[in-house]
Amino acid sequence: MKVGIDVRILGRNKAGLERYLFHLLQNLAKIDKRNEYILYSDHSLDTYGLELGDNFSIKVIKKIIHSLVWKNFSLARQVPKDNLDVFHFSDASVWMSKTKKTIVTIQDISPLLFPELQMASRKMLAYFKFLFWLIKKKADIIIVVSEKTKEDIVKHLKIDEKKIRVVYSGIEPYFRILESDK
Repeated sequence: MKVGIDVRILGRNKAGLERYLFHLLQNLAKIDKRNEYILYSDHSLDTYGLELGDNFSIKVIKKIIHSLVWKNFSLARQVPKDNLDVFHFSDASVWMSKTKKTIVTIQDISPLLFPELQMASRKMLAYFKFLFWLIKKKADIIIVVSEKTKEDIVKHLKIDEKKIRVVYSGIEPYFRILESDK
């Protein structure tokens, strides 16, 4: 199978979504030598430190203007040429004109659930609502990191739970049970 993954978030802040994606790629490289992966970015990943196998390649498609244009025009134009079987957006993103089977990872929908906390401006809240509507229409599978996020998406976004898969995040090796001093 040929899998495309949007990796634009790599190299930004090494936390949250980026950490999730970094470890997803590192562990896919360890366990899967059979499928082919094409990583799509708008910037170079040469120095990021990923240890990927021969079944991984990186395609840099330069971003000329906004990332929405990059995703919906530049990336959407390239993906059919690469003859992918499936495309994965790891950052709750999706294209407007679906060209391939699409998987989207959503960590949570907190800005929509708790607008009083002002995690996002009014414009960003409107954008999130539009984005989640697009995901509802365009994603074939939605990956979430908890049963609670799945419940929230089914209840508040009215997305069929059959489209949603719970895949728990792993733990960094430095999290471990400490021995007692007693």
